[in-house]
Amino acid sequence: MLLQDIIYAAKQFIYVESAYWCIKLGYCVIASIFLFGMIFLLRGTIFKNGVFEKGMVWILLLPMLFMGKIKLYYTKPVFAKLFLWWHAVCSDKEWIWMLYFCGMFVAVGVLLYRHHQMKRLLNDMEKRVIMGRNVYVTELFISPFSTGLLKPKIVLPKILENQCSEEEMQMILLHEQIHIRLGHLWLYAFWDILGCILWMNPFFYFGRKAFCADMERICDFVSIKYSGGNVQGYGELILKSIGILKEKQRLITGSAAFADEKAYDRIKSRMQNIAAFTPYSKKKVQRIVTVGVLAACLLMFGVRQISYAHCTPLESICVFNIQSTPVENEVIDLMEDSDELRKAVTFDKKNVYINCQQFDRLLVENDVSEREFYILFGGFQKLPGIGGCCDCVYVEYDGGTGQMIIPYDSQRDTIWTVLFRYF
Repeated sequence: MLLQDIIYAAKQFIYVESAYWCIKLGYCVIASIFLFGMIFLLRGTIFKNGVFEKGMVWILLLPMLFMGKIKLYYTKPVFAKLFLWWHAVCSDKEWIWMLYFCGMFVAVGVLLYRHHQMKRLLNDMEKRVIMGRNVYVTELFISPFSTGLLKPKIVLPKILENQCSEEEMQMILLHEQIHIRLGHLWLYAFWDILGCILWMNPFFYFGRKAFCADMERICDFVSIKYSGGNVQGYGELILKSIGILKEKQRLITGSAAFADEKAYDRIKSRMQNIAAFTPYSKKKVQRIVTVGVLAACLLMFGVRQISYAHCTPLESICVFNIQSTPVENEVIDLMEDSDELRKAVTFDKKNVYINCQQFDRLLVENDVSEREFYILFGGFQKLPGIGGCCDCVYVEYDGGTGQMIIPYDSQRDTIWTVLFRYF
């Protein structure tokens, strides 16, 4: 019997914990859609022509995972219509949160598979030192790129090494090194992790190109600055490298097209960005970064101030009874929480105390004739209507003028309750 009780309690814990996290993450998904809308609006209006400003707008994604417990979802009708339907669905239908977590695991699996494939490709590449930098040289006709977090690696196609001058190779490697120094690889990883957790938000798939393009523009500007400001030479090098790679691909595939229309639009946009380069000062960029970080911190602080705490203690008390029917047991509320009820019924960690005189008056006022009932009290909640725990005692009430003391074993100190409280 003990094993059966443990299994039952574990199932209940998994069920409630999963529903709680699904509701919370679902709220984050819905809120993140509006956050993406704000980001794209700022990119297309106020910061349309600012390379560094446009890139810093993406820092507003940082508070995204902290937007699942905002009180407005429950207290304001306009927000309740947008969010509470998800609460109802997850609470009533078990397959919804199962589907959500299955989608998350699939997204993580795809991410790990890509990481494994990249690791295999790197193992098959030749590792060399070029211009004083460790470089992985590949026979594939792909654009140079950098990969890895703790030990970043630069990948270079062999054909570019053979057909580019020493000065051009220095520029290509400088560009990838700047990606690494600016932390772009960590930003791409953060994007992927967010995309796995909030996979139901389509903007993580459609917005990645815009995000990567903004990071690429920043890298182009910094590369031009550190290479001496030669805008024309930098642009010509990009066109040359694209031409070499596309020509090889054409010879292999037999295609006559230099690039498809989408590729042409991307190249055109990048060339226009490079042509618009103007010298900038480090202090200006530092100010932009500082303002962006402060804006993100203020947003996170604001979200925290208007959100429910991780675990909110409950002091409410109610009296109810259970009526058996052929179909199911029906809960009948006898007395709802009130200041008078809290004065009549008090509790500590071991006992419930009923002031009989005050309680008798409440029974009369609420037209309650039952003398056998349940008292629900204390506990905590993580979100209204989901993710909570409380204690309950069965009472055989005799009335009188003194105090009735009812001992109980608290459910708030069980291993499952403690786990749920903190996770």
